Amino acid sequence: MQQVVDWIFGHALQIIGGVILFVGIAAVIVYASKQSARVHQKQIENKDPREGE
Repeated sequence: MQQVVDWIFGHALQIIGGVILFVGIAAVIVYASKQSARVHQKQIENKDPREGE
């Protein structure tokens, strides 16, 4: 058990950095997805319903 604790404390900076990187990437993906959905919704609202007839 002590070896596990020592390993975690020995690699704490790498672990924290990896978690921050993962959360940052996830936040960028969520933000881009919401922006894309917003743009898509505006395109649907602005579309002329008579098109394609």
